[in-house]
Amino acid sequence: GSNPKVSLEELLAAIATVSPDLLLEDTRARIMKQYGSIDKAYNEIDRDKGGTIESREFSEKAVTWLGMSIPEAKKAFRRMDIDGNGEITRDEFVSALRLAEPSLCLEDLRLKIRRSFRSILEVFRVNYADPLSDVMNKEVKVPVARVADLMRPLDFKDSETRTFFELIDVEKAGQLTCVEIIKGIHHFAPACALEDLRVRCIQRVSHVSDAFVSLS
Repeated sequence: GSNPKVSLEELLAAIATVSPDLLLEDTRARIMKQYGSIDKAYNEIDRDKGGTIESREFSEKAVTWLGMSIPEAKKAFRRMDIDGNGEITRDEFVSALRLAEPSLCLEDLRLKIRRSFRSILEVFRVNYADPLSDVMNKEVKVPVARVADLMRPLDFKDSETRTFFELIDVEKAGQLTCVEIIKGIHHFAPACALEDLRVRCIQRVSHVSDAFVSLS
């Protein structure tokens, strides 16, 4: 018969698909225990007051004060570095850790976003991606009212859109780039990345497992 047991790795993988980003959730918990607040942690890590945190700065503090391993610290840094420029701004730092906060009241919204991820991505591609390269515009700021307009046909209430938007919009500017919004979705509901991978696989092969035959 089938084996009723699963490995620890399988269990953690399953939990990760229905949770906030587990590494960032753990990082947030360590930061709150050590510093008491996300803002205070940022100020302590940015010791040279340069306005951004570099990978070296973060890794040193994460290993020394948060008890993280170097690989964990580097991976957490990459998750928070939304624009991938090798530095973390205050907004990126605060937004990523706020989105990773475990909260029962956000679980319904997290599930809804996860189920609608492909449709959300397509809406932003149609409206804000270059038609030739399919690359999302990184400069245009999208107001919250416009995001609500885009999300409404996908059965999102304006209040739900605002709740999610405000978790990302640390500066409360009322507008975000498409890249910030999509990266925020990945932080808020990590399973979206797996769903995207699953769809890409079945577009090319009959079964997901077939896409990884060469790796086995």
